[in-house]
Amino acid sequence: MELQSQKKLHFHIKSNLDMRVQEEMYGHRLNTDQEGYMILLEALTVINKVPLGTKMPDPTSRSHERIHYTLPYKQRVRYLLFKDQHLAKINNDPLLAQDNKWEAWKRKTKNHFTSLSSLEDHFHYLDEKFDDLDELLQAVRLVQSMELDVMNKRRWTSKFLCITGPDMILPDFREAKGNWTADRRFFGRGGELVYLMLNRSDQRNEVQKLIQERLLGCNDPYNKMAKSLSPTDSFGSSTTEIGYLPYIHHKSYNRLARSWIKILEQKLLTGSHLFDPLFRITGLNLILYLAERSKEITDRSRVEPFLIDLTDGNNYQLRQAARNNLNLHRDLQNDAVKSFITNKIESDKDWETACYMEDGNKAAEVIYKLFDCNVGNSRSYDGISHDEVLKSFINKAQRRSHNNANRYILSLSKQIGICTSRGSLGTWFAMDDLMIIALVMAEVADTIELGEFLAKLYETYNLVIGPTEARKAYPKIPISNKCFEENLSAMEKRMTKLALTKRLSDDCAFVINPFRSQNA
Repeated sequence: MELQSQKKLHFHIKSNLDMRVQEEMYGHRLNTDQEGYMILLEALTVINKVPLGTKMPDPTSRSHERIHYTLPYKQRVRYLLFKDQHLAKINNDPLLAQDNKWEAWKRKTKNHFTSLSSLEDHFHYLDEKFDDLDELLQAVRLVQSMELDVMNKRRWTSKFLCITGPDMILPDFREAKGNWTADRRFFGRGGELVYLMLNRSDQRNEVQKLIQERLLGCNDPYNKMAKSLSPTDSFGSSTTEIGYLPYIHHKSYNRLARSWIKILEQKLLTGSHLFDPLFRITGLNLILYLAERSKEITDRSRVEPFLIDLTDGNNYQLRQAARNNLNLHRDLQNDAVKSFITNKIESDKDWETACYMEDGNKAAEVIYKLFDCNVGNSRSYDGISHDEVLKSFINKAQRRSHNNANRYILSLSKQIGICTSRGSLGTWFAMDDLMIIALVMAEVADTIELGEFLAKLYETYNLVIGPTEARKAYPKIPISNKCFEENLSAMEKRMTKLALTKRLSDDCAFVINPFRSQNA
Protein backbone atom coordinates (compact mmCIF):
# COMPACT_ATOMS: atom_id res chain seq x y z
CA MET A 1 0.00 0.00 0.00
CA GLU A 2 1.34 3.43 -0.91
CA LEU A 3 1.40 6.26 1.62
CA GLN A 4 -2.19 7.41 1.42
CA SER A 5 -1.61 10.47 3.61
CA GLN A 6 1.29 11.72 1.54
CA LYS A 7 1.08 13.57 -1.75
CA LYS A 8 3.00 11.89 -4.54
CA LEU A 9 4.53 14.18 -7.13
CA HIS A 10 4.43 13.72 -10.89
CA PHE A 11 7.52 12.26 -12.51
CA HIS A 12 8.55 14.80 -15.15
CA ILE A 13 12.20 13.91 -15.93
CA LYS A 14 12.80 13.30 -19.62
CA SER A 15 15.81 11.14 -20.42
CA ASN A 16 16.85 7.91 -22.11
CA LEU A 17 15.21 5.64 -19.55
CA ASP A 18 14.35 2.12 -20.66
CA MET A 19 11.40 2.18 -18.27
CA ARG A 20 10.01 4.12 -15.33
CA VAL A 21 9.63 1.71 -12.46
CA GLN A 22 12.16 2.21 -9.69
CA GLU A 23 12.42 5.87 -10.71
CA GLU A 24 8.80 6.30 -9.59
CA MET A 25 9.24 4.07 -6.55
CA TYR A 26 12.33 5.67 -5.05
CA GLY A 27 13.35 8.64 -7.19
CA HIS A 28 15.51 9.45 -10.17
CA ARG A 29 18.00 7.96 -9.88
CA LEU A 30 20.02 5.15 -8.26
CA ASN A 31 23.35 4.79 -10.04
CA THR A 32 25.79 2.09 -8.89
CA ASP A 33 28.63 3.95 -10.68
CA GLN A 34 28.16 6.90 -8.33
CA GLU A 35 30.28 6.22 -5.26
CA GLY A 36 29.17 7.30 -1.82
CA TYR A 37 31.47 10.31 -1.56
CA MET A 38 30.31 11.50 -5.01
CA ILE A 39 26.73 11.58 -3.72
CA LEU A 40 27.85 14.09 -1.11
CA LEU A 41 29.89 16.08 -3.66
CA GLU A 42 26.89 16.34 -5.95
CA ALA A 43 24.54 17.34 -3.11
CA LEU A 44 26.88 20.14 -2.02
CA THR A 45 27.25 21.26 -5.63
CA VAL A 46 23.47 21.74 -5.88
CA ILE A 47 23.24 23.38 -2.45
CA ASN A 48 25.95 25.86 -3.44
CA LYS A 49 23.88 26.92 -6.47
CA VAL A 50 20.37 26.57 -4.99
CA PRO A 51 20.49 26.91 -1.16
CA LEU A 52 18.08 24.72 0.80
CA GLY A 53 14.66 26.32 1.14
CA THR A 54 15.07 28.44 -2.00
CA LYS A 55 12.44 26.54 -3.95
CA MET A 56 9.85 24.12 -2.60
CA PRO A 57 7.19 21.90 -4.18
CA ASP A 58 3.67 23.32 -4.11
CA PRO A 59 1.72 21.44 -1.40
CA THR A 60 -1.58 22.28 -3.11
CA SER A 61 -0.63 20.54 -6.36
CA ARG A 62 1.21 17.48 -7.57
CA SER A 63 3.89 19.42 -9.38
CA HIS A 64 7.51 18.53 -8.71
CA GLU A 65 9.75 21.51 -7.99
CA ARG A 66 11.45 22.52 -11.25
CA ILE A 67 14.99 23.44 -10.30
CA HIS A 68 17.69 24.30 -12.81
CA TYR A 69 21.28 24.93 -11.77
CA THR A 70 24.54 25.65 -13.55
CA LEU A 71 27.77 23.67 -13.45
CA PRO A 72 30.87 25.75 -14.34
CA TYR A 73 33.54 23.98 -16.38
CA LYS A 74 36.50 25.32 -14.37
CA GLN A 75 38.92 24.14 -17.07
CA ARG A 76 41.85 26.27 -15.97
CA VAL A 77 41.93 25.31 -12.30
CA ARG A 78 41.35 21.67 -13.33
CA TYR A 79 44.30 21.90 -15.70
CA LEU A 80 46.57 23.30 -13.02
CA LEU A 81 45.62 20.59 -10.54
CA PHE A 82 45.22 17.48 -12.65
CA LYS A 83 46.71 17.84 -16.13
CA ASP A 84 49.67 20.22 -16.19
CA GLN A 85 52.93 18.37 -16.85
CA HIS A 86 55.28 21.33 -17.00
CA LEU A 87 54.89 23.34 -13.81
CA ALA A 88 57.06 21.20 -11.51
CA LYS A 89 59.45 20.22 -14.30
CA ILE A 90 60.23 23.81 -15.27
CA ASN A 91 60.35 25.04 -11.68
CA ASN A 92 62.92 22.39 -10.79
CA ASP A 93 65.04 22.84 -13.93
CA PRO A 94 68.53 23.95 -12.73
CA LEU A 95 69.48 25.17 -16.20
CA LEU A 96 66.75 27.82 -16.23
CA ALA A 97 67.20 31.13 -14.43
CA GLN A 98 64.50 31.73 -11.82
CA ASP A 99 63.40 34.95 -13.58
CA ASN A 100 62.81 33.04 -16.82
CA LYS A 101 60.81 30.12 -15.44
CA TRP A 102 57.45 31.89 -15.32
CA GLU A 103 57.46 32.79 -19.01
CA ALA A 104 58.85 29.37 -19.95
CA TRP A 105 55.89 27.73 -18.23
CA LYS A 106 53.47 30.13 -19.89
CA ARG A 107 54.81 29.21 -23.35
CA LYS A 108 54.26 25.52 -22.63
CA THR A 109 50.68 26.02 -21.46
CA LYS A 110 49.77 27.94 -24.60
CA ASN A 111 50.32 24.79 -26.63
CA HIS A 112 49.11 22.26 -24.10
CA PHE A 113 46.05 23.71 -22.32
CA THR A 114 43.29 23.48 -24.94
CA SER A 115 42.75 23.17 -28.64
CA LEU A 116 42.03 26.92 -28.70
CA SER A 117 44.43 29.46 -30.16
CA SER A 118 47.96 28.94 -28.89
CA LEU A 119 48.50 32.70 -29.06
CA GLU A 120 46.20 33.35 -26.10
CA ASP A 121 47.58 33.55 -22.57
CA HIS A 122 44.95 31.53 -20.72
CA PHE A 123 46.62 32.00 -17.33
CA HIS A 124 47.27 35.76 -17.40
CA TYR A 125 45.19 36.17 -14.24
CA LEU A 126 47.95 34.40 -12.24
CA ASP A 127 50.48 37.15 -13.00
CA GLU A 128 49.20 39.43 -10.25
CA LYS A 129 48.52 36.65 -7.72
CA PHE A 130 51.91 34.92 -7.52
CA ASP A 131 55.43 36.33 -7.38
CA ASP A 132 57.15 33.39 -9.07
CA LEU A 133 56.65 29.86 -10.35
CA ASP A 134 57.73 28.23 -7.09
CA GLU A 135 54.98 30.06 -5.20
CA LEU A 136 52.43 28.91 -7.77
CA LEU A 137 53.68 25.34 -7.51
CA GLN A 138 53.30 25.32 -3.73
CA ALA A 139 49.73 26.62 -4.04
CA VAL A 140 48.88 23.92 -6.59
CA ARG A 141 50.37 21.20 -4.39
CA LEU A 142 48.46 22.43 -1.37
CA VAL A 143 45.11 22.22 -3.17
CA GLN A 144 46.10 18.91 -4.77
CA SER A 145 46.49 17.47 -1.28
CA MET A 146 42.70 17.70 -0.96
CA GLU A 147 42.05 15.42 -3.94
CA LEU A 148 39.61 12.58 -3.21
CA ASP A 149 40.22 8.98 -4.28
CA VAL A 150 43.75 9.76 -5.43
CA MET A 151 44.55 6.18 -6.46
CA ASN A 152 41.72 6.10 -8.99
CA LYS A 153 43.08 6.99 -12.44
CA ARG A 154 40.11 8.91 -13.78
CA ARG A 155 40.37 11.45 -16.57
CA TRP A 156 41.32 14.97 -15.48
CA THR A 157 37.78 16.27 -16.02
CA SER A 158 36.42 13.73 -13.47
CA LYS A 159 38.73 14.30 -10.53
CA PHE A 160 37.39 15.87 -7.36
CA LEU A 161 38.43 17.80 -4.25
CA CYS A 162 37.19 17.52 -0.70
CA ILE A 163 34.80 20.46 -0.42
CA THR A 164 35.74 23.00 2.24
CA GLY A 165 34.42 26.03 0.38
CA PRO A 166 32.66 26.99 -2.88
CA ASP A 167 35.90 27.25 -4.87
CA MET A 168 36.72 23.61 -4.09
CA ILE A 169 33.68 22.39 -6.03
CA LEU A 170 34.59 20.68 -9.30
CA PRO A 171 31.56 19.14 -11.04
CA ASP A 172 31.96 16.10 -13.26
CA PHE A 173 32.52 16.81 -16.96
CA ARG A 174 33.46 15.08 -20.17
CA GLU A 175 35.70 16.77 -22.73
CA ALA A 176 35.94 15.80 -26.37
CA LYS A 177 37.67 17.89 -29.06
CA GLY A 178 37.32 21.04 -26.99
CA ASN A 179 33.62 20.52 -26.25
CA TRP A 180 32.61 20.14 -22.61
CA THR A 181 29.44 18.44 -21.38
CA ALA A 182 28.24 17.53 -17.89
CA ASP A 183 28.80 13.83 -17.23
CA ARG A 184 26.18 11.77 -15.41
CA ARG A 185 28.29 8.71 -14.72
CA PHE A 186 29.92 9.95 -11.51
CA PHE A 187 27.46 12.75 -10.77
CA GLY A 188 24.56 10.37 -11.33
CA ARG A 189 21.75 12.31 -9.57
CA GLY A 190 22.06 10.51 -6.21
CA GLY A 191 23.25 13.79 -4.74
CA GLU A 192 20.22 15.51 -6.23
CA LEU A 193 17.98 13.04 -4.36
CA VAL A 194 19.82 13.91 -1.14
CA TYR A 195 19.33 17.62 -1.89
CA LEU A 196 15.59 17.11 -2.40
CA MET A 197 15.31 15.08 0.81
CA LEU A 198 17.06 17.78 2.83
CA ASN A 199 15.11 20.52 1.07
CA ARG A 200 11.79 18.90 2.04
CA SER A 201 12.80 18.25 5.65
CA ASP A 202 11.51 20.39 8.50
CA GLN A 203 15.10 21.29 9.46
CA ARG A 204 16.24 22.54 6.04
CA ASN A 205 17.03 26.06 7.30
CA GLU A 206 19.19 24.75 10.13
CA VAL A 207 20.98 22.36 7.77
CA GLN A 208 21.61 25.18 5.29
CA LYS A 209 23.05 27.42 8.01
CA LEU A 210 25.47 24.72 9.18
CA ILE A 211 26.51 23.81 5.63
CA GLN A 212 27.29 27.43 4.89
CA GLU A 213 29.32 27.74 8.08
CA ARG A 214 31.22 24.44 7.92
CA LEU A 215 31.52 23.45 4.23
CA LEU A 216 30.65 26.31 1.90
CA GLY A 217 32.17 29.32 3.62
CA CYS A 218 34.91 31.26 1.81
CA ASN A 219 37.40 31.61 4.69
CA ASP A 220 38.82 28.10 4.72
CA PRO A 221 42.58 28.24 3.86
CA TYR A 222 42.28 25.55 1.18
CA ASN A 223 39.33 27.33 -0.40
CA LYS A 224 41.25 30.62 -0.44
CA MET A 225 44.13 28.92 -2.22
CA ALA A 226 41.78 27.28 -4.74
CA LYS A 227 40.23 30.67 -5.38
CA SER A 228 43.68 32.13 -6.09
CA LEU A 229 44.13 29.49 -8.79
CA SER A 230 40.77 30.28 -10.38
CA PRO A 231 39.99 33.07 -12.86
CA THR A 232 37.09 35.42 -12.34
CA ASP A 233 35.74 34.54 -15.77
CA SER A 234 34.97 31.09 -17.18
CA PHE A 235 35.05 29.32 -20.51
CA GLY A 236 31.46 28.31 -19.94
CA SER A 237 29.07 26.17 -17.98
CA SER A 238 26.28 23.64 -18.42
CA THR A 239 22.75 23.99 -17.09
CA THR A 240 20.96 20.92 -15.80
CA GLU A 241 17.60 20.11 -14.25
CA ILE A 242 17.34 18.40 -10.90
CA GLY A 243 16.13 14.81 -10.44
CA TYR A 244 12.89 13.48 -8.98
CA LEU A 245 11.76 12.41 -5.50
CA PRO A 246 8.28 10.89 -5.14
CA TYR A 247 6.83 12.36 -1.93
CA ILE A 248 6.67 15.84 -0.45
CA HIS A 249 6.85 14.38 3.05
CA HIS A 250 8.57 11.26 4.32
CA LYS A 251 10.04 10.43 7.72
CA SER A 252 13.39 9.66 6.12
CA TYR A 253 13.85 13.32 5.12
CA ASN A 254 13.88 14.57 8.72
CA ARG A 255 16.11 11.70 9.81
CA LEU A 256 18.65 12.58 7.11
CA ALA A 257 18.54 16.27 8.06
CA ARG A 258 19.04 15.40 11.72
CA SER A 259 22.05 13.22 10.85
CA TRP A 260 23.62 16.08 8.85
CA ILE A 261 23.03 18.51 11.70
CA LYS A 262 24.69 16.21 14.24
CA ILE A 263 27.75 15.67 12.04
CA LEU A 264 28.13 19.33 11.11
CA GLU A 265 27.89 20.38 14.76
CA GLN A 266 31.24 18.71 15.57
CA LYS A 267 32.95 22.00 16.45
CA LEU A 268 36.37 20.49 17.09
CA LEU A 269 36.71 19.28 13.50
CA THR A 270 37.44 21.31 10.38
CA GLY A 271 35.34 20.98 7.26
CA SER A 272 37.69 18.48 5.62
CA HIS A 273 37.38 16.13 8.59
CA LEU A 274 33.59 16.25 8.38
CA PHE A 275 33.51 14.96 4.82
CA ASP A 276 34.12 11.26 5.48
CA PRO A 277 31.55 10.77 8.29
CA LEU A 278 29.02 12.89 6.41
CA PHE A 279 29.08 10.80 3.24
CA ARG A 280 28.90 7.58 5.27
CA ILE A 281 25.92 8.68 7.33
CA THR A 282 24.24 9.98 4.16
CA GLY A 283 24.66 6.59 2.47
CA LEU A 284 23.22 4.81 5.51
CA ASN A 285 20.18 7.08 5.42
CA LEU A 286 19.67 6.34 1.72
CA ILE A 287 19.81 2.58 2.30
CA LEU A 288 17.27 2.86 5.11
CA TYR A 289 15.06 5.05 2.90
CA LEU A 290 15.01 2.29 0.27
CA ALA A 291 14.05 -0.26 2.93
CA GLU A 292 11.25 1.98 4.20
CA ARG A 293 9.87 2.61 0.72
CA SER A 294 9.94 -1.12 -0.02
CA LYS A 295 8.01 -1.77 3.17
CA GLU A 296 5.40 0.81 2.17
CA ILE A 297 5.05 -0.52 -1.37
CA THR A 298 4.71 -4.16 -0.31
CA ASP A 299 2.47 -3.22 2.65
CA ARG A 300 4.60 -5.16 5.12
CA SER A 301 4.06 -4.73 8.84
CA ARG A 302 7.61 -3.54 9.57
CA VAL A 303 10.87 -2.37 8.06
CA GLU A 304 13.35 -5.24 7.96
CA PRO A 305 16.24 -4.58 10.40
CA PHE A 306 19.90 -4.58 9.40
CA LEU A 307 21.81 -7.31 11.26
CA ILE A 308 25.43 -6.12 11.53
CA ASP A 309 28.38 -8.42 12.25
CA LEU A 310 31.10 -6.73 14.36
CA THR A 311 33.22 -9.86 14.88
CA ASP A 312 35.07 -9.53 11.57
CA GLY A 313 33.35 -12.70 10.38
CA ASN A 314 34.84 -14.82 13.16
CA ASN A 315 31.46 -15.93 14.50
CA TYR A 316 30.13 -18.31 11.86
CA GLN A 317 26.47 -18.16 12.93
CA LEU A 318 26.48 -14.39 13.10
CA ARG A 319 28.25 -14.06 9.76
CA GLN A 320 25.72 -16.34 8.07
CA ALA A 321 22.82 -14.48 9.66
CA ALA A 322 24.24 -11.14 8.48
CA ARG A 323 24.73 -12.63 5.02
CA ASN A 324 21.13 -13.89 4.91
CA ASN A 325 19.94 -10.51 6.13
CA LEU A 326 21.75 -8.73 3.28
CA ASN A 327 20.23 -11.11 0.74
CA LEU A 328 16.82 -10.60 2.29
CA HIS A 329 17.09 -6.82 1.88
CA ARG A 330 18.03 -7.25 -1.77
CA ASP A 331 15.15 -9.69 -2.30
CA LEU A 332 12.76 -7.21 -0.68
CA GLN A 333 13.68 -4.67 -3.34
CA ASN A 334 12.69 -7.19 -6.02
CA ASP A 335 9.45 -7.91 -4.14
CA ALA A 336 8.73 -4.19 -4.07
CA VAL A 337 9.30 -3.91 -7.83
CA LYS A 338 6.86 -6.74 -8.43
CA SER A 339 4.26 -5.23 -6.08
CA PHE A 340 4.60 -1.77 -7.60
CA ILE A 341 4.16 -3.01 -11.17
CA THR A 342 1.30 -5.34 -10.27
CA ASN A 343 -0.60 -2.75 -8.23
CA LYS A 344 -0.29 -0.10 -10.93
CA ILE A 345 -1.24 -2.33 -13.83
CA GLU A 346 -4.17 -4.08 -12.17
CA SER A 347 -5.95 -0.75 -11.68
CA ASP A 348 -5.70 0.14 -15.37
CA LYS A 349 -8.83 -0.35 -17.51
CA ASP A 350 -6.84 -1.01 -20.68
CA TRP A 351 -5.10 -3.85 -18.89
CA GLU A 352 -8.47 -5.31 -17.95
CA THR A 353 -9.37 -5.20 -21.63
CA ALA A 354 -6.13 -6.91 -22.65
CA CYS A 355 -6.75 -9.65 -20.09
CA TYR A 356 -10.32 -10.13 -21.28
CA MET A 357 -9.19 -10.33 -24.91
CA GLU A 358 -6.27 -12.62 -23.97
CA ASP A 359 -4.17 -10.47 -26.28
CA GLY A 360 -0.41 -10.52 -25.57
CA ASN A 361 0.30 -7.64 -27.97
CA LYS A 362 -2.32 -5.47 -26.29
CA ALA A 363 -0.88 -6.37 -22.88
CA ALA A 364 2.60 -5.30 -23.98
CA GLU A 365 1.20 -2.05 -25.38
CA VAL A 366 -0.43 -1.24 -22.03
CA ILE A 367 2.79 -1.99 -20.13
CA TYR A 368 4.88 0.23 -22.41
CA LYS A 369 2.38 3.04 -21.93
CA LEU A 370 2.10 2.79 -18.14
CA PHE A 371 5.82 2.55 -17.51
CA ASP A 372 6.97 4.83 -20.30
CA CYS A 373 9.26 2.29 -21.93
CA ASN A 374 11.31 3.91 -24.69
CA VAL A 375 12.18 0.59 -26.33
CA GLY A 376 8.88 0.55 -28.17
CA ASN A 377 6.69 -2.44 -28.83
CA SER A 378 8.41 -3.95 -31.86
CA ARG A 379 8.31 -7.54 -30.66
CA SER A 380 5.32 -9.72 -31.51
CA TYR A 381 3.55 -11.34 -28.58
CA ASP A 382 1.22 -13.51 -30.66
CA GLY A 383 0.28 -16.62 -28.76
CA ILE A 384 1.76 -15.31 -25.49
CA SER A 385 -0.60 -14.76 -22.56
CA HIS A 386 -0.91 -11.46 -20.79
CA ASP A 387 0.40 -13.13 -17.61
CA GLU A 388 3.57 -14.18 -19.41
CA VAL A 389 4.04 -10.70 -20.84
CA LEU A 390 3.68 -9.19 -17.35
CA LYS A 391 6.02 -11.76 -15.80
CA SER A 392 8.64 -11.01 -18.46
CA PHE A 393 8.43 -7.26 -17.80
CA ILE A 394 8.70 -7.72 -14.02
CA ASN A 395 11.77 -9.89 -14.50
CA LYS A 396 13.36 -7.24 -16.73
CA ALA A 397 12.63 -4.49 -14.20
CA GLN A 398 14.18 -6.56 -11.41
CA ARG A 399 17.32 -7.38 -13.37
CA ARG A 400 18.07 -4.08 -15.11
CA SER A 401 21.69 -3.07 -14.77
CA HIS A 402 21.03 0.54 -13.75
CA ASN A 403 18.44 2.39 -11.65
CA ASN A 404 18.09 -0.82 -9.65
CA ALA A 405 17.77 -0.74 -5.85
CA ASN A 406 18.72 -4.41 -5.58
CA ARG A 407 22.17 -3.66 -6.99
CA TYR A 408 22.40 -0.23 -5.42
CA ILE A 409 22.07 -1.50 -1.84
CA LEU A 410 25.03 -3.83 -2.27
CA SER A 411 27.22 -1.21 -3.95
CA LEU A 412 26.47 1.63 -1.53
CA SER A 413 26.71 -0.59 1.57
CA LYS A 414 30.27 -1.55 0.64
CA GLN A 415 31.27 2.04 -0.05
CA ILE A 416 30.06 3.44 3.27
CA GLY A 417 31.41 0.56 5.35
CA ILE A 418 28.42 -1.55 6.49
CA CYS A 419 29.07 -4.46 4.16
CA THR A 420 32.11 -6.61 3.46
CA SER A 421 33.14 -9.34 1.01
CA ARG A 422 35.76 -11.99 1.60
CA GLY A 423 36.72 -14.68 -0.87
CA SER A 424 34.71 -17.87 -0.49
CA LEU A 425 32.93 -16.57 2.63
CA GLY A 426 30.66 -14.34 0.54
CA THR A 427 29.23 -10.90 1.31
CA TRP A 428 27.47 -9.85 4.49
CA PHE A 429 26.50 -6.85 6.61
CA ALA A 430 29.47 -5.79 8.74
CA MET A 431 30.88 -2.45 9.88
CA ASP A 432 34.29 -0.84 9.43
CA ASP A 433 35.93 1.52 11.92
CA LEU A 434 35.17 4.69 9.96
CA MET A 435 31.47 3.86 9.94
CA ILE A 436 31.57 3.32 13.71
CA ILE A 437 33.18 6.74 14.11
CA ALA A 438 30.50 8.32 11.90
CA LEU A 439 27.73 6.77 14.02
CA VAL A 440 29.30 8.04 17.24
CA MET A 441 29.51 11.53 15.75
CA ALA A 442 25.86 11.35 14.67
CA GLU A 443 24.37 9.85 17.83
CA VAL A 444 26.52 10.82 20.82
CA ALA A 445 26.23 14.42 21.96
CA ASP A 446 27.42 13.74 25.50
CA THR A 447 28.88 10.63 27.08
CA ILE A 448 26.27 7.85 27.11
CA GLU A 449 26.15 4.24 28.26
CA LEU A 450 27.02 1.64 25.61
CA GLY A 451 23.61 0.01 25.83
CA GLU A 452 21.94 3.37 25.24
CA PHE A 453 24.15 3.91 22.19
CA LEU A 454 23.11 0.57 20.70
CA ALA A 455 19.47 1.42 21.43
CA LYS A 456 19.90 4.70 19.51
CA LEU A 457 21.39 2.87 16.53
CA TYR A 458 18.40 0.55 16.46
CA GLU A 459 15.78 3.25 16.97
CA THR A 460 17.28 5.61 14.41
CA TYR A 461 18.82 3.38 11.72
CA ASN A 462 17.30 -0.07 12.44
CA LEU A 463 20.77 -1.53 13.13
CA VAL A 464 20.79 -4.73 15.22
CA ILE A 465 24.04 -5.44 17.06
CA GLY A 466 23.42 -6.59 20.65
CA PRO A 467 21.00 -9.09 22.25
CA THR A 468 18.57 -6.43 23.53
CA GLU A 469 18.00 -5.02 20.04
CA ALA A 470 17.77 -8.55 18.57
CA ARG A 471 14.88 -9.34 20.91
CA LYS A 472 13.12 -6.13 19.89
CA ALA A 473 13.71 -6.65 16.18
CA TYR A 474 12.74 -10.28 15.73
CA PRO A 475 9.69 -12.22 16.87
CA LYS A 476 12.08 -15.17 17.00
CA ILE A 477 15.81 -14.43 17.21
CA PRO A 478 17.48 -16.04 14.14
CA ILE A 479 20.60 -17.17 16.03
CA SER A 480 21.55 -17.82 19.64
CA ASN A 481 21.57 -15.00 22.17
CA LYS A 482 25.22 -15.84 22.84
CA CYS A 483 26.15 -14.77 19.30
CA PHE A 484 24.73 -11.31 19.88
CA GLU A 485 26.53 -11.08 23.23
CA GLU A 486 29.78 -11.90 21.42
CA ASN A 487 28.90 -9.28 18.80
CA LEU A 488 28.38 -6.65 21.51
CA SER A 489 31.69 -7.56 23.13
CA ALA A 490 33.51 -7.33 19.77
CA MET A 491 32.03 -3.90 19.13
CA GLU A 492 33.16 -2.61 22.53
CA LYS A 493 36.70 -3.88 21.94
CA ARG A 494 36.89 -2.14 18.58
CA MET A 495 35.48 1.09 19.97
CA THR A 496 37.95 0.97 22.86
CA LYS A 497 40.84 0.75 20.36
CA LEU A 498 39.36 3.79 18.64
CA ALA A 499 39.22 5.67 21.98
CA LEU A 500 35.42 5.81 21.77
CA THR A 501 34.57 3.82 24.93
CA LYS A 502 35.58 3.78 28.54
CA ARG A 503 34.63 1.04 30.99
CA LEU A 504 34.11 2.22 34.57
CA SER A 505 33.10 -1.16 36.00
CA ASP A 506 32.20 -4.70 34.96
CA ASP A 507 28.62 -3.60 34.40
CA CYS A 508 29.07 -0.15 32.92
CA ALA A 509 30.81 1.01 29.72
CA PHE A 510 30.40 4.49 28.29
CA VAL A 511 30.63 5.78 24.72
CA ILE A 512 32.57 9.02 24.29
CA ASN A 513 32.45 11.43 21.36
CA PRO A 514 35.93 13.02 21.35
CA PHE A 515 35.03 15.26 18.40
CA ARG A 516 32.34 17.32 20.08
CA SER A 517 33.13 20.34 22.21
CA GLN A 518 31.72 20.12 25.71
CA ASN A 519 30.31 23.60 25.18
CA ALA A 520 28.57 22.75 21.89
